[in-house]
Amino acid sequence: MVNWLIIFENQFFINRGVMMKGKSHSLISLFTIASLSTTILVQPMSLVKAEEATGDAVTQPIQGFMFTVTVLGENGKTVAGQKVMLYDITSGRVEYASGISDSSGKVIFNNLPLNHNFSVSINGIIQGYTVRSGEAGGQMASSFTIPGQGTGAPTYTTKPITITVVNQDGEVLANREVSLKDRNGNLIDSKRSDSMGNIVFTDKLLEGTFYNYYLNGSKIGEVIPGQSRYVYEDTSNAVKSGFTFIATILAEDGLTLSGKEVVLRDITDGPNGPTISVTSNSDGQAIFEELSLSRNYSITVDGVVKGHTIRTSEAGSVMRASFFTDGKGEKKPTYSKDSVTVVVLDENAEPISGQKVVLRNTLGQEMGNGISDKEGKVIFSQGLHDGTFYKISVNELENISEAMPGNERSIYLTSDQMISSDDSAKPEAPKVDEKKL
Repeated sequence: MVNWLIIFENQFFINRGVMMKGKSHSLISLFTIASLSTTILVQPMSLVKAEEATGDAVTQPIQGFMFTVTVLGENGKTVAGQKVMLYDITSGRVEYASGISDSSGKVIFNNLPLNHNFSVSINGIIQGYTVRSGEAGGQMASSFTIPGQGTGAPTYTTKPITITVVNQDGEVLANREVSLKDRNGNLIDSKRSDSMGNIVFTDKLLEGTFYNYYLNGSKIGEVIPGQSRYVYEDTSNAVKSGFTFIATILAEDGLTLSGKEVVLRDITDGPNGPTISVTSNSDGQAIFEELSLSRNYSITVDGVVKGHTIRTSEAGSVMRASFFTDGKGEKKPTYSKDSVTVVVLDENAEPISGQKVVLRNTLGQEMGNGISDKEGKVIFSQGLHDGTFYKISVNELENISEAMPGNERSIYLTSDQMISSDDSAKPEAPKVDEKKL
């Protein structure tokens, strides 16, 4: 064991690191030196050799804490060969320990005394950071950025940072944008709060490192991995400036599914934009509120991208769509009050009667069929979902067009695509598969 001799304000202390079973040893622990008046830190003194003990040596429990420093370049990669020094500033400023960053950019200081304040210097530059612990055996860490470029990949922590957005009444707020940046202003990630008001950051976070978090572009405070923070937004006088999107999740039998994750990703500026996640409720609906106007959102359900994009510039509007995924259906959904109207016309835009029209969903399941009337129309009004596209087939032309409830589609046929009056049945109302209702 190493024994330290510290001469401090007219006193010096000798501290032994090992106790021995068996024989008793006494050690003077405090001498008063009247002639000394300055503070001096002396390097570790020579090991004091103990006499041979009759029993086994008992190692004294760890009395301090460990502190790991990671040195980074401006590009976020680690830097080796940098001098890191700790100063004990508990009562004054004393050089306490130093080290050189290794190939992983790290310097590890072991057994630092408890309840002491230590500042950090790198290459002679004080970093404006203080570390202190009262927990014996505790492990602390932090990272620091210096000028220049690093070369090594840092070791990231698995501890998340959780931000919860609430209003003045403590109610959670969904779809609020929260950004995380390092102290140099570099963006780490940007996400939107989910239906519980939560944003969880997990990527590229360094242990013990402070990050600034922002709500809607305004800095709120600092946080380190493993911590949670609440962000408050006053909505008492807020004017709605976004739109609402309701996704209905269905099983293949047409019944709703609860507990399915629906993710919207803002792809306006690229494919890796921020995401918002909502879980479908007991009615199979995932409800997104206050979505930003004039932004493009892609949709993923249960981990599967649906190839569907939503966008609107109308504040306060409500958009809807339905999506199929795996699972056992639970209850009958709420159907649209609007219809899909198909108008069959010839090359001169004249209506054609007696033409067979079929409507199918994205699974290819038939939602209804009918024969065009004298106005060339077939109207489908049952078992449809708002905001959902259905494929239209006319005679032998499969999936010639598509429409959603509230739409009217005109289908133009050439003479060879028409069914003659001799081959057609009398026009009738569309047939609907009752199993889908």
